[in-house]
Amino acid sequence: MATRPEWARRVFRLRGLPNRVGDRSDVSQLLSQVVGIPEERIEVCSLAKTCNNWEPLPSKVATIRLHVIPDCLSSASHLDQWEFPLAEEPDQRLILDTHFQGLTALNDVKPEDHHTDQDLSRENGSAYLRQLNKGFEGLSILQNAPIYWAYETRETRTVQLENNKWTNNGHLEVPVNPDSATCGRNIGAAKVMTIPINENHSNIVKFPRGHKDLPTIIQTISELCSQEPNNIATSSINTIEKPRSWSKNPKSYLELPNLSEEDCVTLKDLDFLLSSIQELHGLCPAELDFRAEQIEDPFQNTFNWVFDRTSFSNWLQEGMGLFWVNGKPGSGKSTLMKYILKSQHTWDLLHDWRRSSSNIEEIIASFFFHYRGTALQKSFEGLLRSLVVQLISSQSTQFQDHWRTFRQLKIQTSQLISERKYVLNGNNNRASSRESLREALLRIDQSLQEFGTGLKSVAREFRQHTNAPGTRFLSTVTQAFQNCRGGLLHKLETALHQILNQDAVRMDIVLFFDALDEFDGHLDMISKFLKGLVEDSNLNRVKVCFSSRPWESFEAHFLKEPGFRLQDYTTHDIASFAAGNLVGLNLDNASVSRLVNGIISRANGVFLWVRLAVKEILDVSSHANPHVYLRQMEDTLKRLPSNISEFYKLIVEHIAHTTHRNTYALLELMIRRRDLAVSVDYAWIAVSIAYCCTHQEIRDVWERGDKSISRRYQGPGELRQRQKGDITIWGGGLVEINGDTVQVMHQTVLEFIMGFSFKRDILGDLCSIVVENGHAFHFKYLCSIASDGITGTSGDEAATGAELQYHGEQSELTTGNSQLAYIGSLPWGILRALNRESSSTLRSTGELFLKFVVSRGLLLCLKEWVIKHPNQVRHFSPQATAFPLLSDLFFLGSYGAFSGRYINMMCLLLENGFSIQQDPFIFATVIERIWKLEAKHETREDIRIPISILHEIFRLLLNHKQEPNTSIGLNAIWAHPQVMCGVKPLHALPPHLAQVLIQHGADPNGCDDYGRTPLDWVLRFPYGCIRSNRVYDTQWRYSLCKVLASVGGLPAYCNSHDWVNALNHFELEGHSTTCLRESPTGTSFARSIHPAAAPMSTNNTMRNRKRREGTRPSHHQFRR
Repeated sequence: MATRPEWARRVFRLRGLPNRVGDRSDVSQLLSQVVGIPEERIEVCSLAKTCNNWEPLPSKVATIRLHVIPDCLSSASHLDQWEFPLAEEPDQRLILDTHFQGLTALNDVKPEDHHTDQDLSRENGSAYLRQLNKGFEGLSILQNAPIYWAYETRETRTVQLENNKWTNNGHLEVPVNPDSATCGRNIGAAKVMTIPINENHSNIVKFPRGHKDLPTIIQTISELCSQEPNNIATSSINTIEKPRSWSKNPKSYLELPNLSEEDCVTLKDLDFLLSSIQELHGLCPAELDFRAEQIEDPFQNTFNWVFDRTSFSNWLQEGMGLFWVNGKPGSGKSTLMKYILKSQHTWDLLHDWRRSSSNIEEIIASFFFHYRGTALQKSFEGLLRSLVVQLISSQSTQFQDHWRTFRQLKIQTSQLISERKYVLNGNNNRASSRESLREALLRIDQSLQEFGTGLKSVAREFRQHTNAPGTRFLSTVTQAFQNCRGGLLHKLETALHQILNQDAVRMDIVLFFDALDEFDGHLDMISKFLKGLVEDSNLNRVKVCFSSRPWESFEAHFLKEPGFRLQDYTTHDIASFAAGNLVGLNLDNASVSRLVNGIISRANGVFLWVRLAVKEILDVSSHANPHVYLRQMEDTLKRLPSNISEFYKLIVEHIAHTTHRNTYALLELMIRRRDLAVSVDYAWIAVSIAYCCTHQEIRDVWERGDKSISRRYQGPGELRQRQKGDITIWGGGLVEINGDTVQVMHQTVLEFIMGFSFKRDILGDLCSIVVENGHAFHFKYLCSIASDGITGTSGDEAATGAELQYHGEQSELTTGNSQLAYIGSLPWGILRALNRESSSTLRSTGELFLKFVVSRGLLLCLKEWVIKHPNQVRHFSPQATAFPLLSDLFFLGSYGAFSGRYINMMCLLLENGFSIQQDPFIFATVIERIWKLEAKHETREDIRIPISILHEIFRLLLNHKQEPNTSIGLNAIWAHPQVMCGVKPLHALPPHLAQVLIQHGADPNGCDDYGRTPLDWVLRFPYGCIRSNRVYDTQWRYSLCKVLASVGGLPAYCNSHDWVNALNHFELEGHSTTCLRESPTGTSFARSIHPAAAPMSTNNTMRNRKRREGTRPSHHQFRR
């Protein structure tokens, strides 16, 4: 050990600390054991958790100083990173470094050791800090983050370079001012969010008890923490189709004359059962089986040992409950689970002749979670869909012949009924004789008679099975599914619960689940679900075999369950796989055996590592001299890292440096796609244009590519081979191509790509320059294929508009940067194609650009554009009078919850000159949506925007010159089309919004199309015309009456008797009417009650007013 001043000044970062490390003393104790220096000579400066989402249990990171330098560091002083294995956890390593990549060092470091601050200095020409600030600003806007800024007001001793060392001996100065401390944000209303702190630079964030600035900071933090997100409720709609009524002329197969009433009831039951089962089967798309099909079959004669394991074979034969196969990442769990599921040995061990004699159904079902797949392949909903369909299929298949016959008869009967109607209506040739008409009807009726007989036979046969166990089972399950009033997830849970607890068909169910660690949800939830499946309370026996990584959450739930660790039993399998792949080399058996033993000793039971290592060894053998390649292969094997993530880093290093940018683009494309897979054509094109900044650059790339393709490739087959070859080179083995689909090779590859250091590992020094990610690459690809002439790609291969919107928004949200430069370069034709149906009314490129940016929710792009073109919005005047940009934003969240970013975009448009008159329906749309939520008549589309957001939009429109007295048509509020009419906003708004509307100039006596004022609706409400009485209950009417009466609201049809009745009703419900009686309206009615005080009654005055305004008379009477 040594003590050296320059080492003592260093600050080290210590990563990989186990989660069990609780405080700083634990850190010093653990490091002391590892490096062999006393605890008291280790100073721990800070300790925090990491933010790696892929760690099952987050590790911790610390910053430390060493007052005594251990020999292991002194002997390797030229390094800036050292790794130390943990004795009790050999798979885990402590990493000590001084480079602080991704973090900022906490003290002065020798310039020759660490000069990142100078590399990134704006004075030296680096744009890194400027770009970082831009990204931060963009993300803060998108997240609507309230940010408070603090700056010091006292002088701080500056640093200066003396004798090639930095010292704190510079002159005193205040290093910042309000403008520089806030990056130029200390302007306008933002000034109130800037806090001066009377301390120097070192003490600005230190607030001991009693500090004079502490109350200000506490108040600021409490204000930030008090903001709560909007709760968005969910609901679903359950629609039940009612049977049609009978009539003399047949309108359906149920009205054929030779069918009895009993036959019709039976056929309706059969039709309902058939439709319900078809609906359930429709919930299980083929994609749910893709994962099991994609898993490779095991190598020759591997995994046979699993049925020799007594614990597993006994569990299959006699066991109950759960069986847990756990293993390291890449140890072959999925391959083993597929082998078990498909093996005949599994069925032989599960089968029990005693259960067959007891009429107990033996059923096997499975689900393979796949995080790199679609949303259904990794979700609880996908699991339930697959399980329910597999479990009912054992019974539904026995009725397929009956249902096929019934379906054919039903279709043929419907066709004949339509033909008969055509003949009876005389739509055939008028020259035809009466005799030919009669013959046609006779032919049709004879055929209908025959089909009716067939349907009667189907009904008779089905009645024989009505009480059969299989029919009762299917009826019970389908009725439980159909009658459940919850959403789809709740309906599936209800159906599964019914299957497990019904007694019509006794079942012995064995379930196989793979990769529980790839479930995209809370692990405790899926663990409790498995436990619930095997509970004794279920009438039908269920047992589950499942696989996962040995994460702590799973160990907490399943450690006591029977099972095994896969890597403990794969030594022979690894030897077989390695020997089978190396046996073709020109080596003797002893040499092959030596290589195989070396692979086994390094693999630690991880099959994926073996696969990668064998590939590296074979690559060496293909390039080396046969006389020397054995030694080179052994050297290669020794150099291979044992950690799988480090292995991936080695693979990346082996990829040609000139293609690293393409490698980054390809892997980013893979992980940013929602289903984590793309076609070969998609991936190749997207990577080729990933770094193009403008449309012209993309065109240039394709023009060069087209010329090269025409010279070198004879047809699409050769081109596709070139594309696959390029992708293979770019991916370096980290991606795989199955048919025409590209995806990452393994779940561990996805975790590697999502890791903190991935970008730097691939791009090196370029990582601070490349600011785009996979979302941006997807976005540019999807835009580029809007025109076939650009890429030669069929428009059928384009993603939906939802994908374009998703990647556009996510590009901004994850990078803080907009795509303004690229979108602004798109020509008129492509913008028109991107806007599709609405673009025919927009003539200029600017209008199309604005429409596209708004309709895709690109807030940062819009913000940058209005800053560069502050007066452009007000000058747009499309040929069509409507330019519904606000409506585009309102309906933008159809694929998910409404985002607050869309309101910010509305504000930007309105503040920069957009006229509400160009979007004439937005106000009525908002009011109708408010009414539907208040009335509880909302649909799934309605509930995506919370009522509070609707109120905010309502006020925003009024604050930007929305006409408050406009007549609007609210179709949703009327009970029948015959009573619909135009109304004023005051007729439909809740009381608190009605008051806001009046404050913005609304006429309290504005009339609907039938001359009724809002007060008419309050005093004598048209109950038979409005869909819901819940909205206009007593509380609503009383509050609205107070609002209207306070500003002199008058009725047009109601009289003083209606006024008195309303007041009496309000008092009966416990409301005070004093304010109503003393209001201008109450005073007016008081005068009308005493004629001497007023020559004309109030309602006569209003009627005369309506006659002068020309309002049509009302045909709808108010109900008293």
